Amino acid sequence: MENMRRSRSMMQSSDKSAASANVISEFLPILDELNVLNEKYESNDFGKQYSGLKSALESSFSRLGVTDYEAVEGEKVDRSRTEIIDSVYSEESAKNTIIEKIASGLELQGNVVRMSKAVVSLGPEPKEEPAATEGGDDGAAATEETLKDAAVPEDETKEE
Repeated sequence: MENMRRSRSMMQSSDKSAASANVISEFLPILDELNVLNEKYESNDFGKQYSGLKSALESSFSRLGVTDYEAVEGEKVDRSRTEIIDSVYSEESAKNTIIEKIASGLELQGNVVRMSKAVVSLGPEPKEEPAATEGGDDGAAATEETLKDAAVPEDETKEE
């Protein structure tokens, strides 16, 4: 009976933190806008007065338990926590390995509020296979003919 109460309490706690993470994510565009405005008007005396809003929102997030997390270079990408901004070929890194961290993410008790952003490796560049020596030209001609045939219906529909 005690185990059932404990598991029910844990599930309610998890649901509460997931709901809180969802609400906090709704405030992220406001924080982003405050960051932009703070950078834009940091030399303006009037604008400096409002820099406290950004600090207040960030401290509220901290009091609620929101923490930063990083996409670590060299580790395998976790697509549930990391948004892939770009993918590049890399001889040094294995496929699906983080090459460069772009931005850190935010989480609340294991619930992702904002995904981190990173550049990920596609692995080494694939080597081009040499053209087949037998009938290599015929294959290219057949491909060209197939492309021409595929273009004919489009041309017919344009004329009608």
